[in-house]
Amino acid sequence: MINEKIVRVNIGGKAVYFHVLGAINREFLDRVVEILSTAYRDLGEAPDYLEVYVYESTLVKQEKLIREAIKIGVPLIGDYPVSHDAWSGWPRIHIDYEKCRGLSEKQLRALVYHEAGHSILHGSLSSYFISIKANNLNRFNLDPLEAIYLASVVVKDLDIHYFLSSRGLGRVVEDYFEYVKPLIMEEKCGSLREILEFSKLISPCVVINCTGLDKVLEFKCRRIYESVIIALRHIVNLEKPLSTRIETFINELIEYTLH
Repeated sequence: MINEKIVRVNIGGKAVYFHVLGAINREFLDRVVEILSTAYRDLGEAPDYLEVYVYESTLVKQEKLIREAIKIGVPLIGDYPVSHDAWSGWPRIHIDYEKCRGLSEKQLRALVYHEAGHSILHGSLSSYFISIKANNLNRFNLDPLEAIYLASVVVKDLDIHYFLSSRGLGRVVEDYFEYVKPLIMEEKCGSLREILEFSKLISPCVVINCTGLDKVLEFKCRRIYESVIIALRHIVNLEKPLSTRIETFINELIEYTLH
């Protein structure tokens, strides 16, 4: 049984509850608190309530989140060093100590700022209330619910890149992109799932300069790169409800890349 310790920390005048699961280096916890404090100060706002879970290992994190996902009915969860969800109705940031220990200060800062943005923009259940027509998805070898979930992640990540950039934090978006760039090189773009994952990874390129990226991609990804960017740029400027933006993105992605 992993020991869980709950610590209340004041960040920007708001109560943040840290759930520490297992043995975590105190210096690392202090770094996280400092980065979060700076993030909310730079963003100019913070959620009224926030929980931060810090896990000693990837296994401990995955066991907890998979149990929750099954109970709630979430179709899938990612395995990231830092992530965010609002399944419980309030924002929660999850930090994988095992994955984060090897990150540079710049990388950790970029990932925490990114999820801090999610806690502000997507920190309630409303960000999961998505209603779209899935007719176009039935012909692909991918569960429509999974496709919709992955597309929602792309659109919400795009919102965060734009949000950070609008707050003068374009450098943070650049650092985030440098972190995910090696993952982009591994993408194959041979299926709808892979194209959605590729779209998530290149979404920072809508707000920062990624000149030359297309030249080092795998063939299929290189062929659809510009089409994906066009679809993403349309979405970032589309002033519509989240469901409409997600549906539009899926339809354009299919039209531009899979026909």
